[in-house]
Amino acid sequence: MLVDKIGVEPAGLPFNSRLAIEILAKRSVNPLVNAGAMASVSLVKASSENERWDLILGNLSDFAGAPLTMMEKVYQSEYSTAWGNRSIVNNL
Repeated sequence: MLVDKIGVEPAGLPFNSRLAIEILAKRSVNPLVNAGAMASVSLVKASSENERWDLILGNLSDFAGAPLTMMEKVYQSEYSTAWGNRSIVNNL
Protein backbone atom coordinates (compact mmCIF):
# COMPACT_ATOMS: atom_id res chain seq x y z
CA MET A 1 0.00 0.00 0.00
CA LEU A 2 2.79 2.43 0.85
CA VAL A 3 4.53 1.87 -2.47
CA ASP A 4 1.23 2.52 -4.28
CA LYS A 5 0.84 5.98 -2.75
CA ILE A 6 4.34 7.23 -2.10
CA GLY A 7 7.14 7.54 -4.61
CA VAL A 8 10.64 8.93 -4.44
CA GLU A 9 11.24 10.45 -7.85
CA PRO A 10 11.23 14.23 -8.19
CA ALA A 11 8.56 15.59 -10.49
CA GLY A 12 10.68 18.50 -11.63
CA LEU A 13 7.79 20.82 -10.78
CA PRO A 14 7.11 23.19 -7.87
CA PHE A 15 6.43 21.62 -4.45
CA ASN A 16 2.76 22.63 -4.64
CA SER A 17 2.11 21.53 -8.23
CA ARG A 18 -1.25 19.99 -8.99
CA LEU A 19 0.01 18.98 -12.43
CA ALA A 20 2.64 16.68 -10.89
CA ILE A 21 0.05 14.24 -9.54
CA GLU A 22 -1.68 14.10 -12.91
CA ILE A 23 1.44 13.25 -14.90
CA LEU A 24 3.03 10.78 -12.47
CA ALA A 25 2.12 7.12 -12.79
CA LYS A 26 -0.33 5.89 -10.16
CA ARG A 27 -0.31 9.37 -8.62
CA SER A 28 2.62 8.25 -6.45
CA VAL A 29 4.45 11.34 -5.35
CA ASN A 30 7.54 12.24 -3.39
CA PRO A 31 6.70 12.77 0.32
CA LEU A 32 8.74 15.99 0.38
CA VAL A 33 6.21 17.88 -1.76
CA ASN A 34 2.66 18.85 -0.80
CA ALA A 35 0.84 15.99 -2.54
CA GLY A 36 3.26 13.41 -1.18
CA ALA A 37 3.06 14.79 2.34
CA MET A 38 -0.74 14.62 2.23
CA ALA A 39 -0.63 11.07 0.84
CA SER A 40 1.80 10.12 3.64
CA VAL A 41 -0.45 11.57 6.33
CA SER A 42 -3.41 9.63 4.91
CA LEU A 43 -1.57 6.41 5.79
CA VAL A 44 -1.39 7.21 9.52
CA LYS A 45 -3.95 4.91 11.14
CA ALA A 46 -6.20 6.87 13.49
CA SER A 47 -9.86 6.98 14.45
CA SER A 48 -10.11 10.77 14.10
CA GLU A 49 -8.29 13.79 12.74
CA ASN A 50 -7.33 14.78 16.29
CA GLU A 51 -5.83 11.38 16.98
CA ARG A 52 -3.93 11.50 13.67
CA TRP A 53 -2.55 14.95 14.56
CA ASP A 54 -1.54 13.77 18.05
CA LEU A 55 0.30 10.76 16.58
CA ILE A 56 2.14 12.87 14.01
CA LEU A 57 3.04 15.58 16.51
CA GLY A 58 4.19 12.98 19.03
CA ASN A 59 6.43 11.26 16.48
CA LEU A 60 7.93 14.53 15.27
CA SER A 61 8.53 15.63 18.87
CA ASP A 62 10.30 12.32 19.51
CA PHE A 63 12.46 12.87 16.41
CA ALA A 64 13.27 16.40 17.57
CA GLY A 65 14.06 15.28 21.11
CA ALA A 66 11.76 17.98 22.52
CA PRO A 67 8.05 18.78 22.58
CA LEU A 68 6.94 20.62 19.44
CA THR A 69 3.95 22.92 19.17
CA MET A 70 1.95 24.28 16.29
CA MET A 71 2.40 27.93 15.41
CA GLU A 72 -1.25 29.00 15.36
CA LYS A 73 -0.68 32.20 13.36
CA VAL A 74 1.18 30.30 10.62
CA TYR A 75 -1.47 27.56 10.63
CA GLN A 76 -4.29 30.09 10.19
CA SER A 77 -2.42 31.82 7.38
CA GLU A 78 -1.80 28.54 5.54
CA TYR A 79 -5.34 27.27 6.14
CA SER A 80 -6.92 30.44 4.75
CA THR A 81 -5.06 30.00 1.46
CA ALA A 82 -5.13 26.20 1.22
CA TRP A 83 -7.43 25.98 -1.81
CA GLY A 84 -4.56 24.57 -3.89
CA ASN A 85 -3.90 21.82 -1.37
CA ARG A 86 -7.60 21.00 -1.22
CA SER A 87 -7.65 20.49 -4.98
CA ILE A 88 -4.57 18.24 -4.71
CA VAL A 89 -6.38 16.06 -2.14
CA ASN A 90 -9.34 15.70 -4.49
CA ASN A 91 -7.00 14.39 -7.20
CA LEU A 92 -5.12 11.87 -5.06
